[in-house]
Amino acid sequence: REELTVVCSLCEMLLLHENRAAVLQRLAQASVKIVSLTITEKGYRMDHASRTVLLDDDAIKNDLTYPFEPQSALGLIALALEQRRRCGQPPFTVLSCDNVPLNGELVRAGVLELGAKAFGDEFVAFVNDVCKFPSTMVDGITPIATKADSAHIAAEFGIVDRVPTVCERWRQWCIEDVVVDGMGRPPWHKIEPRLILPTSRFLETAQTDCAELVEDVAAYENTKICLLNVPHSALAYASWLLGLEFMHEAVVDDPSGPFFSVREYVNALMKLEIVPYLEGRSPMNLEEYSAALVRRFAQVSTKDSVLRVAQDGSTKYAAQLIPIARFNV
Repeated sequence: REELTVVCSLCEMLLLHENRAAVLQRLAQASVKIVSLTITEKGYRMDHASRTVLLDDDAIKNDLTYPFEPQSALGLIALALEQRRRCGQPPFTVLSCDNVPLNGELVRAGVLELGAKAFGDEFVAFVNDVCKFPSTMVDGITPIATKADSAHIAAEFGIVDRVPTVCERWRQWCIEDVVVDGMGRPPWHKIEPRLILPTSRFLETAQTDCAELVEDVAAYENTKICLLNVPHSALAYASWLLGLEFMHEAVVDDPSGPFFSVREYVNALMKLEIVPYLEGRSPMNLEEYSAALVRRFAQVSTKDSVLRVAQDGSTKYAAQLIPIARFNV
């Protein structure tokens, strides 16, 4: 079935390029305890293998030259933490939610590198002593919303939403159980969704609607990246070569169908190359998770575009595919 969730937690929107002072003022407030990021792999402007910032990137160049006028996400976080240090305030927890292995360690390395160059040893000591950068794993396919989605929501639910978020019903969110001392976190592990206005269209049942607070995110994260993201990208490239528009079109369950071999290719990739790599490293049931992923890829109502999944492949595969390839060589 199809459901519409009205998100009531978004109270304000500030854009850095329009009002940098207002953004920095908000981040400096003691009431801000967690800053989360969902900016895609490229948004960190880092070399993911070496965990160093891209010094030839225009925004990074700006932030190193004018650290009090940041353009990048890392530069903004570094400046906001430095402002709190100078005011004697505790830092906020930095929570990365992107599909990057050990994303907390990545953003920490980037903030440290930029901050060390811009603000010196006292900033480095502050980050090392009290700042926290928990890693997370978020599992949920989220296609790019279109005008057709807005029109459908208006027609089906009677709600005008010009910028909706469309996603599958499956949700899984694992968070490393680490925060800045004394700052706390929202009770994410107790959240229950507010779902309204159901209709009859079928969607995949969710695994969980609450966050899982875990000691070691890496095992969950590695499982998700290897078994979801790598086959998802592989499926996208095969679908693109076949001239398909949506991901589900190639994942047919009919052996007589024209693209059944693509489904078999994805199954073989999971079973022969990825699952052996993950055995002994994952807390999840790999066979069940693999089967659920193929069903999710085939979900017609998700309408995930091939082009969306196929983009930024060189950046994604550098972090996601190489460890699996090395294991199988």
